[in-house]
Amino acid sequence: MKIIFCLIIIFCTALCFLTSCSSSSNEIKTKKKVIDSTYVFDKVPPENIYTFETPAKSPDTIYIIQIGAFSTLERAKEFSEFSRVKLKKDIKVEYNENKKLYMVQIYPYYNDKKKAEVYRRELLNYKEFKDAWVVTKPVTSK
Repeated sequence: MKIIFCLIIIFCTALCFLTSCSSSSNEIKTKKKVIDSTYVFDKVPPENIYTFETPAKSPDTIYIIQIGAFSTLERAKEFSEFSRVKLKKDIKVEYNENKKLYMVQIYPYYNDKKKAEVYRRELLNYKEFKDAWVVTKPVTSK
């Protein structure tokens, strides 16, 4: 009976030992999964990603190509319609209080004087626009 009792104790001990080993093996796998799924901070981006460009400065001056100046609104409108068709550009009529004239101008205005001058030179190819000129106007902030 002592032998059977000793065998049962050895068997139970072996059984406990085997089940506890497999349990700790599963526990290690579970812990490894937990470690693997732990959030790791993103890589730090390079320093130059934090530099900001200065926003584009609005121009202090605009350049207006003026193609005519008239004493009456009717003549200014007539010339502006003719110019719109001929040049395929938007034309603006603006009254100048100081000169008491209706100014016929190509619109939109230019921010770059060189570009305005290039287009004005192109206008010299048309006899109707041979007197076109570039007007420099300071931009007033509102």
